[in-house]
Amino acid sequence: MRRVGALAGVIAALLWTSPVSAADPDPDPAPSGGAGITNPVLAMPDMGVSGTIAFTVNRFNAAKSVSFPVMRGLVPEELRARIELPVFLRFGTLTVSQDGRQISRVGLPLEGDADLVIPLKGIQLSGEWVTLNLALTVVPAWDYCWDDYAPVRLTNAAVVFSGSEAPPSTVADFLPAVLRSVTIGIPSGPSMAESNAAVQVATAVAQRNGQKPNVVVSRLPDGATAFPAASAPGERQIIIKEGGNKGLALQGDGVPSLLISGTGEELVEQARLLSDPSLRLAVSTTAVAGPLFEPELANDNTTVAELDQNELADDSLWPKVRVQLDQTRFGHPLADVRLHLVGSYTPLPENFGGEATVSVAGEVLDRWAATGDGVIDRTLTIPNRLLRRSMTVEVAVSATGNPGHCGEHLPIGVVIDGSSAVQVGTANPPVPQGFQSFPQALMPSLEIGIGQDAFADTARAAQIAVGLQRLSSVQLMTEVTSVQNALESGRSAILIASDGWSDPSLTLPFSVDGGKITVPGVDPEGDPLSMDLEPETKFGSLQTIFDGKRALLIATSNGAPWQLDALLNWLDGSGRWSGLNGRAVIAVPDGPPLTVPNNPIADSAQASAAAQGDQEGWFWWVAGGIAAVAAAGAVLILLRARRTYGSGES
Repeated sequence: MRRVGALAGVIAALLWTSPVSAADPDPDPAPSGGAGITNPVLAMPDMGVSGTIAFTVNRFNAAKSVSFPVMRGLVPEELRARIELPVFLRFGTLTVSQDGRQISRVGLPLEGDADLVIPLKGIQLSGEWVTLNLALTVVPAWDYCWDDYAPVRLTNAAVVFSGSEAPPSTVADFLPAVLRSVTIGIPSGPSMAESNAAVQVATAVAQRNGQKPNVVVSRLPDGATAFPAASAPGERQIIIKEGGNKGLALQGDGVPSLLISGTGEELVEQARLLSDPSLRLAVSTTAVAGPLFEPELANDNTTVAELDQNELADDSLWPKVRVQLDQTRFGHPLADVRLHLVGSYTPLPENFGGEATVSVAGEVLDRWAATGDGVIDRTLTIPNRLLRRSMTVEVAVSATGNPGHCGEHLPIGVVIDGSSAVQVGTANPPVPQGFQSFPQALMPSLEIGIGQDAFADTARAAQIAVGLQRLSSVQLMTEVTSVQNALESGRSAILIASDGWSDPSLTLPFSVDGGKITVPGVDPEGDPLSMDLEPETKFGSLQTIFDGKRALLIATSNGAPWQLDALLNWLDGSGRWSGLNGRAVIAVPDGPPLTVPNNPIADSAQASAAAQGDQEGWFWWVAGGIAAVAAAGAVLILLRARRTYGSGES
């Protein structure tokens, strides 16, 4: 029924012909609109596609399917890449085809690496995506054999396009197939609904089609419903304004901006249309979203197929099949993960020996002799200590025996059936600790508490939500409220206190009172360690807490919001959110951020004294790092280090 409602809402919008009005109309006309991209050369990663295409050669042949998006108005002309050849060739060609029709064929260099230019003229366009089949024919020089671990690779792949991007004419095609940047405009003093809608829009475009466009929250001029400057090529502008008729509307000539309006929860509901499947039905310059879908999460008892696992097969001398388990797919922290793997492998010849293994994070959890029946039917439990936000279960078969000169007596095929069962429980507290527990510990809905500086905290909330969205395999739903309301809700939440944390009911992993740094629970007795810094060093931080009932992610500083902003900007760098470990990350002036590791005592009540000693050691390292940064600024620092036990000293 929810699907029917969503579709009906959007279809009804097609009958609505009046433009969306805002509560405070712009006294000046909207700008003329932005410009589209012309004749671009787009790297595959910028299009949300891997820039490396690897071919595993089997008896002189290999094939690969490649897909990439195409913006309306553009035509692919060339695929450019650098080819890496692990052996010298006697002969080699690369053939590109589409739907069984040959597009081009190029010869390969016989030795070394070289740049390739592959013509793509003649491609037929239908929709926003193109799929090509690449086939290699490669005959190595005498006495060379192909190695599974040294594939032929195309690297630094990019597509050359001709033409000019067609501007969007409907709400449905407002977001292009390739998106470089989005600017979200909100008033200087946004309402809670405007803040919530802005953050929801940010997550909606954060990883569109696997891309990672730059997302910026910007101030609108007072009373305006448009930016004074038009959008740049590859950019989109989205305006959020509470009031007026609910809905979405294109405004301006050329590449228009998108105005989202409505009152209270209506505004948030309209913003959510950008991440809903029913967006494709908004084939008009205006649209009104009806009731929309909640993200579809996996059941705790599911199958590999229901987790959208594809290509669960391999065919090589040493085949490996990888099953991905992503905690965000379930919408909660996992524990006691149990797998029933069903599949098959090629029976080995009688004169061969072999072994099958199942491993996680390099640790073998199950192994058995690869017998002649070729059946895989194994049940195993993944230890909680091996759980990560996303983990890979690897099923491998290895063989001993004479494979022939170039493996002509083999390869071995391995297949894992989609019916393989996955059973999970809920971890409380989350497993693993710290940053690796996010965003799943905050799901299914991200509650975000912001402070008094509504605009700045909305921008920070959007940055954090975008970073977490890029770690999630499902669309995140946000709910922006005040810090106090988020604290009182009892739910897991993100809390933004940019000027400083003052709630005594929660003890942060890292805190500064004046110039005194304190990290709780790190000495061998579990008491805090502290260090005094004179003068006080300013810092910004992201810190994780589990208070016994819920997980919290706290963004704060010691009176230095600019240091928190510097930290969030640093995290926006490529891959930094995914690489976060530990329970806190701290930014200080003129130096790289420092990480506070997880407390091993929290992992196990039987943590060793050595591990506790390590915890004590990293405290001095973190504190010393902060001191060194302050010293680099030519400030006189007096360090008075001491252990604190309760209110006493030693």
